[in-house]
Amino acid sequence: MPEKIEEETKPVEEKEEDAKLVEEKEEDSKSVEEKVPEVKKKPAPVKKKEVPYTFSKNKDGFVEVKFSEDSCGLSTMIAEELWDVKGVVFSAQKRGHILIDKPKLIFKAKDEKKALLDAISSVEKKLDELKKKI
Repeated sequence: MPEKIEEETKPVEEKEEDAKLVEEKEEDSKSVEEKVPEVKKKPAPVKKKEVPYTFSKNKDGFVEVKFSEDSCGLSTMIAEELWDVKGVVFSAQKRGHILIDKPKLIFKAKDEKKALLDAISSVEKKLDELKKKI
């Protein structure tokens, strides 16, 4: 014969005491929240925005474009397109260690500004064509 399992039941007095303890804990937590003043957060420091690239020209007429972000692909594409621009004598991408140095684009042209803008527009056109194919 199966034995009956007797349920443990608390007397009514103990249940009332448990309910009072729960209410006291809730009141205590409310009082602590009321006592603690709101902590005002300090605004995050404003980071200076880095210029994405810098230009420099040396005495031999070579222009060096330094990228602040890891733009190896971008600088490579521009260097390749510079070879197709009229008036460009030299174009290369220089890259040091991947963790330390940022890529550099070095080129020499009769009109540096025009050559660079032409190369960038050519890269943009090629990327637009690629977008259309996808």
